[in-house]
Amino acid sequence: MLARVRRPLGAVALAALAAAAPARARASGDAGFEIALGGFRLQVFYGAASEYADHADRAVRDPRVALFTLAATLQANAAAFSAIPHTLRFDLVARDGAADTTLGVVEDPEANATRPTTVVLETPLARDVAAEVLAALCGRYPGACRRPAGPTVELYRCEGPRCAGRIRFGSFRSDALNERFAIERPARWAAPIRVGREQMTRWFDPLDPLARGSAAPAP
Repeated sequence: MLARVRRPLGAVALAALAAAAPARARASGDAGFEIALGGFRLQVFYGAASEYADHADRAVRDPRVALFTLAATLQANAAAFSAIPHTLRFDLVARDGAADTTLGVVEDPEANATRPTTVVLETPLARDVAAEVLAALCGRYPGACRRPAGPTVELYRCEGPRCAGRIRFGSFRSDALNERFAIERPARWAAPIRVGREQMTRWFDPLDPLARGSAAPAP
């Protein structure tokens, strides 16, 4: 599935995207979400200061869309994803003068000696943002997406810094992040909060275009 949407990149484009990925997180004020499971990190970001002519960022700003879809998939396949020692970062990139958003996907954006950055994908983004991100995720790790997502997500309240399966949702340029919930059951028994797609806004405030936390329109 990943091969169907992948666009070949030249050496210059590969180097540019790989070099820009970690810098964008520090410099441009990204917003969106990160979900951590074991050694795996899934990051889905849009530029908080960017204007998206096709409104692709709405799917990330509204927790009922991409956040629910990806959290439900990761939770259904938690054991498999926890064993993947990588970070997979998705960026919605608004090109100057372009009507369509570009989806950039990078593995291990914060490269080190043992985990070099790998550019996975750069392609024009289809209208169903959540579905395309999910397709690229499962295309990269096909063995990890074997169980279908359920109709609800089980959220667990975080009660400390070592909260396994933590969701971070909001603006990553500041401390304005909702880090109160996780999708992994804690070692000490806790009752889950079962949340359907339309209930997500009870626990995660939608983000406005500048990631300040007011309600966003549904896509």
